[in-house]
Amino acid sequence: MLINLLTLMTGIVGLITTAIAVFRHKANPLINKYLIILLSVLSVRFLVRGFSVYLNEIPTEIFTGISVFMVILLGACTHLYFRDLVYSKKWRVKDAIHLIVPFVVVLLHLLNVQQRYEHAPTIRMVYVALLIVCVATYNFLSYRLLRNTIWSKKRGAPFLAKQTKAIKNWTVYLYTAIVLLGWMIVLVFITNGFNYNRNGNSYQITIAALFWLAFFIKLLATPELLYGYDFMKIKIETLKKADVVLNAIWIVDTRPEITNQKDLKISGIVTTNLNSYIHQIESLSFHTNTFRNPAITVEDFAQKLNLPKVHLLYVFKYHCTITFVDYKKMVRIHDATKLLETGFLKSSTMESLAMEVGFSSYKPFYTSFKSITGGTPQEYSKTL
Repeated sequence: MLINLLTLMTGIVGLITTAIAVFRHKANPLINKYLIILLSVLSVRFLVRGFSVYLNEIPTEIFTGISVFMVILLGACTHLYFRDLVYSKKWRVKDAIHLIVPFVVVLLHLLNVQQRYEHAPTIRMVYVALLIVCVATYNFLSYRLLRNTIWSKKRGAPFLAKQTKAIKNWTVYLYTAIVLLGWMIVLVFITNGFNYNRNGNSYQITIAALFWLAFFIKLLATPELLYGYDFMKIKIETLKKADVVLNAIWIVDTRPEITNQKDLKISGIVTTNLNSYIHQIESLSFHTNTFRNPAITVEDFAQKLNLPKVHLLYVFKYHCTITFVDYKKMVRIHDATKLLETGFLKSSTMESLAMEVGFSSYKPFYTSFKSITGGTPQEYSKTL
């Protein structure tokens, strides 16, 4: 009874997560149709297991077919989800092949359980081989895709590092979960003579239910995943309304170790005015077009701030996690994202955008954009 309650709870939490995913589907590029199918299948799987005690009249073969169908469908949907997460591709006709495969395997299973079918042993061999091939193929395809994209992606700017890390951890978690689920089901079917044991092993069922319950809770508790990029934009916009926009790059609570005598002489006055300096730097950076000038130097910036150059250099040397050169790139990329959001590309090109925000050419703009945001300008524009 306790196992049934646990599986029912897992299924209900899964349905809640699925409902939120459906609601956030259009606003969040991380949630696509395949993730919704995946969440739905997982939720239904545990609900069926929870109600199985009341479904004794349903043949065991039906439960076997449902379980196999769900495992292969989860593998297919997970691979398609990862692919869309990386490339943001729309529906393609050949995607239907991935979704047809589970039905083919289940059809072979149904043929196999028909005792009067004279080729049942052959069907069984083909069925088992196809099941193993499907699980192994989708594991490999997903691993190769993730290894070459998300798992090798740099974190980028500090204010996007949290989401980049969360997405990477999330894909590792999801991939591991699907791999374990797939091979666990394969082993269970092999050991049980390729039949579904509706009572099952209480230990295995408990572990599985707790694991997937944690999976759903992880989604609900990680807004960067379930609520998406717009949630992060709100957080960033909130910071912009405060005194400091790029709060993560400034070091204000730690006193630096200084050995340079010239820096020691000005450390007192800079420390006293540090918050004011940072506010002035960001105010000029984000409320004017100062950095659209491709030739601007640290001397020019200090002059516009009406600050001594040595004070500005001190701030970036001891109280900033990035250099002045990288700071310029970050401000310009921020400027570019704002222009993209206001429809700049409707009348201009990406090359024009690069020149508009202060880059000398498109190539350094593209490289900086990808490094700071974690994606290309084209990928960012598709999320708008």
